[in-house]
Amino acid sequence: MEQNSPNSAPLHVTIFPFPAQGHVNSMLKLAELLGLLGLKVAFLNSQYNHERLVQFTDIQARFAEYPGFRFRTILDGLPDHPRSGDRFMEMSESVKLIAKPIFKDMLITISPPLNCIIGDGIMGPVIDVVANELQIPIIHFRILLVLLASRLISLYLGNLLSTVEKITAQGHVNSMLKLAELLSLAGLRVSFLNTEHIHELLTHSTDVQARFTKYPGFQFMTIPDCLPVDYPRTGNIMEVITSLEVNSKPIFKRLLIETRPPVNFIIGDGILGSPLDVAAELGIPIFWFRTISACCFWSYFCIPDMIESCELPIKGEEDMDRLITKVPGMEKFLRCRDLPSFCRVSDLTDPHLVMVVNETRQSPRAQALILNTFEDLEAPILSQIRKHCPKTYTIGPLHELLKTKLRSIKTQESSYQSSNSLWEVDRSCITWLDTQPSQSVLYISFGSITVMTREQLMEFWHGIVNSKKRFLWVIRPDSVTNKDGDVEKIPEELQEGPKERGYVVKWAPQEEVLAHKAVGGFLTHNGWNSTLESIVAGVPMICWPYFADQQMNSRYVSEVWKLGLDMKDVCDRRVVEKMVNDLMVDRREEFVRSTARMAELATKGVSEGGSSSCNLNRLIEDIRFSLSFHLNIPIPIDHPSQPFHERLTHFADVEARFAKYPGFRFITIPDCLPKDYQQKRNKLEVIKSLEVKSKPILKRLLIETRPPSYFCIPDVIEACELPIKVEEDIDRLITKLPGMEKFLRCRDLPSFCRVSDTTDPYLLMMVNEATQSPRAQALILNTFEDLEAPILSQIRNNRPKTYTIGPLHELLKTKHRSIKTQESSYQSPNSLWEVDRSCITWLDTQPFQSVLYISFGIITVMTREQLMEFRHGIVNSKKRFLWVIRPDSVTNKDDQQVNSRYVSEVWKLGLDMKDVCDRGVVEKMANNLMVDRREEFVRSTARMAELARKAVSEGGSLSCNLNRLIEDRRLMNSGQAHDN
Repeated sequence: MEQNSPNSAPLHVTIFPFPAQGHVNSMLKLAELLGLLGLKVAFLNSQYNHERLVQFTDIQARFAEYPGFRFRTILDGLPDHPRSGDRFMEMSESVKLIAKPIFKDMLITISPPLNCIIGDGIMGPVIDVVANELQIPIIHFRILLVLLASRLISLYLGNLLSTVEKITAQGHVNSMLKLAELLSLAGLRVSFLNTEHIHELLTHSTDVQARFTKYPGFQFMTIPDCLPVDYPRTGNIMEVITSLEVNSKPIFKRLLIETRPPVNFIIGDGILGSPLDVAAELGIPIFWFRTISACCFWSYFCIPDMIESCELPIKGEEDMDRLITKVPGMEKFLRCRDLPSFCRVSDLTDPHLVMVVNETRQSPRAQALILNTFEDLEAPILSQIRKHCPKTYTIGPLHELLKTKLRSIKTQESSYQSSNSLWEVDRSCITWLDTQPSQSVLYISFGSITVMTREQLMEFWHGIVNSKKRFLWVIRPDSVTNKDGDVEKIPEELQEGPKERGYVVKWAPQEEVLAHKAVGGFLTHNGWNSTLESIVAGVPMICWPYFADQQMNSRYVSEVWKLGLDMKDVCDRRVVEKMVNDLMVDRREEFVRSTARMAELATKGVSEGGSSSCNLNRLIEDIRFSLSFHLNIPIPIDHPSQPFHERLTHFADVEARFAKYPGFRFITIPDCLPKDYQQKRNKLEVIKSLEVKSKPILKRLLIETRPPSYFCIPDVIEACELPIKVEEDIDRLITKLPGMEKFLRCRDLPSFCRVSDTTDPYLLMMVNEATQSPRAQALILNTFEDLEAPILSQIRNNRPKTYTIGPLHELLKTKHRSIKTQESSYQSPNSLWEVDRSCITWLDTQPFQSVLYISFGIITVMTREQLMEFRHGIVNSKKRFLWVIRPDSVTNKDDQQVNSRYVSEVWKLGLDMKDVCDRGVVEKMANNLMVDRREEFVRSTARMAELARKAVSEGGSLSCNLNRLIEDRRLMNSGQAHDN
């Protein structure tokens, strides 16, 4: 599992969902995932919804396990009335109006500051503006959720209401909570931002607080939804949205500004567009999290095209079965009646229609789109969406993905069930189900916001009773209204139920019910969460859609996926009776086969290596990567920095080669030495000049560069603890270097150790630089495990985060070959010297393994006498040779003494001729290497070459270490960002 670096501050993310069940649920799951991953999370909910969550779920107990998680609430600005679908615009406008200043205030004052916002896309106008003003990255999750940084805030706006009849969009809250938990599991710090109302509901009715306490970085945060306490939120979704859009934006923005460490990302609920504005104003990346299906999102997106082609609006007298042709991918089956409910208007200025079009068309403004679906379910439509939103992550079904992740880390039992319900769950229905035959019960539930007339309720009742099938029916107390919209009392005969075949409850643990062996069918409103839960459980459906996306979902269930029957626009007892019998008896085998097949695909998607599991990892990875910026600084001991770069561009193809990496760029600084300075023999002066003069230049560069630079990697030069005196026995063994006691001699130590004065500036500089290495978060070495394992274990005693990612040249070639961007013979020089390739032509004419290659690098020099000794020895050996002799050879022996000892004594890959330059020795060693001991060296070099190739291959130690390095650095970077 990915975890934040122990040395870095946890990422702090805020999650802000739209105040509806599906949004809040998904956001809470995301918040918990982030908490599991170690992020601090602030969950912002409407006060109304939070009260219901607290009342009817275990959210407080559940999230109490995550030390960094907390709930925050805001008012949704609505009076105390049910927040049902028929008042969606009222709720939306109210929330948007009120939430912004409250949200901004919260973000400004929150501590530690936020690094990222994950916002509900519906809340875009609120969250985006605030995020932009406060310069906090934002991700839209289509249920506000602030991801990656110290907290994840899900702004779920509702009001403080305690009665069961005042509920706000259960589906949004549920989805958001699941996403929040998934992100917590991944080690992200999550702040789930909820309205005060919803948060109180959550903590009252669920164990969310206890459940999320196990995630150290998770926290709930709340803001008011700015609606009156007595406002009826159920059935008035539009009023809640309006209130949130208008009021939460300044609150959200202020919250993002004041949060420390700052928020880096926002995941927003797509119902609210204000988070997009806040994110833009504050410069915070934002992802939309849509809690609806991909097919429904795509139909929303295509509404302007339907209007332009005069397919919309749908007039009352029009044939409802006419095909719609302007939604690519659905031309053959999408009818007018399958479009979202708000399309059934005669006025194109209808506020609900205008709001949905505006919010959906803003989706490409977000950096990515998150959908609670899976590839095998909606692949054709996902390909259409990705033409407009290329970064689209499918991470569903969220509820099953979360359970799979929890089971994999064994933090929960395999039967893990957690409630994010805003209604108090009646578990007596499970006891009743335990007494029923296998697959004999029809489960009936129309979700948290569907309302119907008394006449419709009685039609369902008679149809179900007449079917003579066992049933479990969820009837909310506020689900029946009269023509004036007032709640009516549930008829007594329904409350009592036919005791011999049926059982009626006010609210049920739906995931557990659908997974129960006694359940054989589901009569549903086709809210997206309910649809996914039914798909995972393999339960066929009868669809009676009520609002928004449900019409589209029901068409896909019946016509495309063949998982059930569509009963939209009909409420007749005879039709109900027939469809129940078709589903449970007459066509049962047909539906069982198709649902079993789709359930298997869903399970495969959330399993390790499945599409949704991988997409979740990619989502988290891409968020972290978007914050990463690396600055590598080599020591220019051969040329001043700017000429150093000029020589690279003159003699190598570095600019063309690196142009394909969008995030890469070259930056040069002066080394503050005269252009004619003879630095070749004065490398210490060059380094001193850089130490003194480049620090303010580098500091200014790091401050001015955006995105921020997080770490520098200088050339690593290791020093010895003692100097070596000239008169000392040069072959005496060194005993103070663990792992080298048996073979390391004084002559094998770096050349700067051969001084008699411990205050030698070169020695002091090297020791100081080496001893400061633990100040860095990690150490990177261009080597591989099989080559230097014993010494690496010694290093890791002091530097646990040591990454071996070499041989880098071979690792780079391997990576290029794996992605097929280069030929298998990929070679790419980074030489500061012009290459003479005529030597390759000459080598092509020589016998196999007959040539001795001689090169002393780019800085070694020797006297004329030494050069001639080498020449005579090589010539006298009578071996073919290719010799590189630079015109300006200079001397440098720093690490070469140790390397040569390892080559000869430890790895047995050759001969060590240090401190000797005699033609007789040269001749003898050339013959030993090429003839007398050739087989010995060929065997050892072949063995080591095989180990090196294995290390750089996919799955090898170097490839894995590189991945670890990148991942850990991203985690560190996100933590370091908090301090900037």
